Amino acid sequence: VTFQDLITALSNYWASKGCLIHQPLDVEIGAGTMHPETFLRVLGSSPWL
Repeated sequence: VTFQDLITALSNYWASKGCLIHQPLDVEIGAGTMHPETFLRVLGSSPWL
């Protein structure tokens, strides 16, 4: 079993349970203010929990 197979199996398992695996973003982005989960979440209407 390769690492990629493990990630795929876990993603498929959790997807079957209705969950989403958010993969990490490995780039230099300073304080994290441009990370998609931070930057795009401010545009939504639901509160940040």
